[in-house]
Amino acid sequence: MFGFFKDKFNNLKETVSNTAQVLVGNVVNSVSQEEEFSEFVLDDMEDMLISADLGVNYATELVDNLRGQTKVKPSEVKNYLKEEFLKTLKNAGSNDINYVENSVNIYFICGVNGVGKTTLIGKLAYKFKNQGKKVLIAAGDTFRAAAEEQLDIWSKRAGAEIVRRDKADPASVVFEAIEKAQKEQFDIILVDTAGRLQNKFNLMEELKKYPAEDVYCIGGDTIYKQLLPYCDAAQVTKIDFAYIADSYFPNLDEDPQWHVAAESEEQTYFDLEYKFVRYERNK
Repeated sequence: MFGFFKDKFNNLKETVSNTAQVLVGNVVNSVSQEEEFSEFVLDDMEDMLISADLGVNYATELVDNLRGQTKVKPSEVKNYLKEEFLKTLKNAGSNDINYVENSVNIYFICGVNGVGKTTLIGKLAYKFKNQGKKVLIAAGDTFRAAAEEQLDIWSKRAGAEIVRRDKADPASVVFEAIEKAQKEQFDIILVDTAGRLQNKFNLMEELKKYPAEDVYCIGGDTIYKQLLPYCDAAQVTKIDFAYIADSYFPNLDEDPQWHVAAESEEQTYFDLEYKFVRYERNK
C-alpha cells in the first residue's frame, strides 16, 4: 500500500516538475531572447504554455494580452507570467470562513485518519494569526498515537496556544478550551477530533456532546457515505467538467431530502469554471 502512494506522489511531483521546467526552460528562456512579440513568437509561446498544462483557454488569454501592446517586452515575460499567475490565484474565489466578531468562534475539524485534519488546523491557525486573531487549539484527538505531539508542533509553528490532556476524555479537553477561551478572550478555537467512522459507536456518542452547528465533516468518499445522512447542511464546490473516477459525491440535486439554499456566481480558475453551492436538508 505504501508503495502505491509513493508511486502516486512521485508521479505528481514529476508532473509539477515538468510544468515548472517547461515554463522556465522553454517559455521564459526562449521568449526572453526575442526582440519583439511577433505572431510567430506568440504562437510558439501559446503552444509551450499549453504543453505546460495551463489549459487552452488560459494559455490563449495570456498570449492575447501581449498582442498589440508595448508595455511588456519579451525580456520581461517571466515577471509578466508571475504577475498574471498571482492575479489569477487571488481571484480564484473566497476561502473565508464564517466568523462572528466579539465572540468565541469554535471550529470542529472531522474526518477519517490521514485526510489532513491536523495539518489543516495548523494552516488555519497560521491564517487566523496573520489576521490578528487570538487562536486556541484543542487537542481533541486523544486516541491516535502522537496526535497531540503533532498538533503541539503545529501550534508552535503558527504561534497559537494549545489545550492538551494526554488520554483524557475529548469532551473534557474541548470544555477546558472553551473555558480558557472565554476567560482569556480568545477569538477562535480549532478542535482536532479523532479519525473514526460512523460505524464505530464511540464516534457517534462523541458527536452527541457537541452542538450540531459546530461540527464540520471533511473527507473523501468514505467519510461522506458514512456521515452525510447525519448532516443538515453541505457546502459543495461544483466544477463544470465531467471526470472519470471510481467514486463520486452524491448528486444532491436529485435527492428530494435536500434543497439549494445559496449559490455563488460562476467563477473561473485557469480554464475550469466552478461555483459554490450550499445545500440544506429539508425539515
